Formats: sequence, C-alpha cells, structure tokens
Amino acid sequence: MKSLALSLILTLSTSAMACIDLGNDKRVCPGDTVYTNYFDKGARVKAINPRTLQIMLESTYTGNTRASSPRELYLTRGCEARGMCVGDLVYTQFFDRGARIKAINPTTRQILLESTHTGNSNAVAPREILVTRGCIQGICVGDGIYTNFFDRGATVKAISQTAKKVLVQSTYTGNARIVEVDEIMVTDHCLDFEGERGGR
Repeated sequence: MKSLALSLILTLSTSAMACIDLGNDKRVCPGDTVYTNYFDKGARVKAINPRTLQIMLESTYTGNTRASSPRELYLTRGCEARGMCVGDLVYTQFFDRGARIKAINPTTRQILLESTHTGNSNAVAPREILVTRGCIQGICVGDGIYTNFFDRGATVKAISQTAKKVLVQSTYTGNARIVEVDEIMVTDHCLDFEGERGGR
C-alpha cells in the first residue's frame, strides 16, 4: 500500500512538472489538444522540454510531429481578457454567418474561429469579433432597429464594444451586414428640439 501511494505521488509530481505555465492561470501539459498555424486541424501535446520550453506536437489529422514554442499554441479551453470563451458563438466580417471559438492563444491574444456554415477556420484579433450578448451605447443584442440600408427594419445580432460596430440582420430579407453604431436608428428614444437624445 505504501509503495502504491509513493508511486502515485511521484506520478502526479512528474505530471505537474511536465506542464508549462503560460501565465494568467493558463498552462499546457502532455495530452492536451491544441492548435497552431501549422496544425490548424488540431494536435496533441506529446512531450515538453521544461528547460527550453519546446513542445513536441503530433497532428490529430496526419500523425506528423513537429516542435513548437508556447507562443504558437492556441488552447482549447478558457477565456480571453474581454470575456470571449472557447465555444462561444461570434461573428466577424469574414464569418458573417457565425463561427465558434475553437481555441485562444494566451500569448498573442489571437482567437481561432471555425465557421458554423462552412467549417473553415481562421485566426483573428479580438478587435475583429462581434459577440452575441450585451449592449453598446444603449443598443443591445436582440433589439429591433433601422438603418438607411435596412429601411424595413432589422435585428441586432451581435456587437463589438472595441470597434463600435454592430451586426444587424434584415427582418425582411434575412440579409446581414456589419455597420457602425452611429448608423443605427432605434425605436425607443426621444429627440428634443436641442438635439439631445433621451434615455432608455
């Protein structure tokens, strides 16, 4: 029994030492599934050199192996600083029909997306992403609005607080378009004679 307990302790200790801390409570360990620009279909962490921080990866698609640095890795768990998390549905100019966050690079802050329409993947900066929750300048996801382009009405599908952009979808044709927040006309505000907008 003592030898079994000692063996278990040594195994756990060795496993913990084999992981690399990437900061912000993020770490990578042997057995983890990750992505890189080279292994864009996924790879498994096979081994780690704790001295040089080199990481040996094996493609989950071809079985090919390659050494990478921590900076190249996109992790398949966790969230980035703005609250976008792996698994979230988001939109970008390129993925205007929607995409899922597949993985996040904690070093470069890049986010790997996979289209919900085509299955194609692409890495983007957080600034390019519109999220499907929240509000911006009193305009919230789900609101009915108008723009010069959508003069028959549209619904807010997603927003970007950073870029001040909004994805709207026509209630008439179903077409979607990303517009500047200043282009949006809302249905529940008042405008007085001095040009001041009323609150919600």
